[in-house]
Amino acid sequence: MDAYDSATMCGEVGPKVKGLGALTGLRLGKNGQLIKSSDRGRYAEDALNGKIFSCTLNATATGIAAGQIVGAVATSVIQFSIFNPLGSGKALVFLKFGMGVISQTTAVAGPVFHGFFRSLPTNASIGGTIINHLSMTASGSVAIPYVIASQTTGTMTAAPAVQVLCAANFQSTAVGSTPTVAFYTPAVENLDGSIALAPGTGWAPLHSTAGSAVLHGYSLTWLEVDLP
Repeated sequence: MDAYDSATMCGEVGPKVKGLGALTGLRLGKNGQLIKSSDRGRYAEDALNGKIFSCTLNATATGIAAGQIVGAVATSVIQFSIFNPLGSGKALVFLKFGMGVISQTTAVAGPVFHGFFRSLPTNASIGGTIINHLSMTASGSVAIPYVIASQTTGTMTAAPAVQVLCAANFQSTAVGSTPTVAFYTPAVENLDGSIALAPGTGWAPLHSTAGSAVLHGYSLTWLEVDLP
């Protein structure tokens, strides 16, 4: 008889609750099948381990900041950005990016982009609160928020211009010169780990044009992963 014919899979039936680093057997279903995925959501384990964070700007008070338009020069004003400081020992792996228009005089026509910069400004953290998805408190993240509603302040001192990384899943179409609605769909982009910030890099959303008196809300959710 072949050795594989007599092999028996041993494991435990039903869900398990184990601490990090605990030794455990395979998880089996009631029919003896191997369970290979969690019965929770995709990111439930990371959320339960306190590794998922979000930062939100509920509403800008002035139009799109100069530093968040494609082609902006260095040290421009930024309203919503996240930095991963040098020496953090972690990567910020993006899960979701949300954005919506609150009001405007003239809409922004064109796509929205994910932007990046490879050296960080010398400013300390300006505004913004990073919330942990487990404790629901502002603690535990290595990231530095740069969140400010007005574009009259908030220049990123000694920072390079934000460069385009890739298009976000938002497209605005201006209907006439003064539309009542700027069409951004969907409201939340599922990035699913496709963008990661290494230590010493930053991220900010970029718009194609400034429009006129365009007010936005932003949200970014990420997973913090230890680097070797």
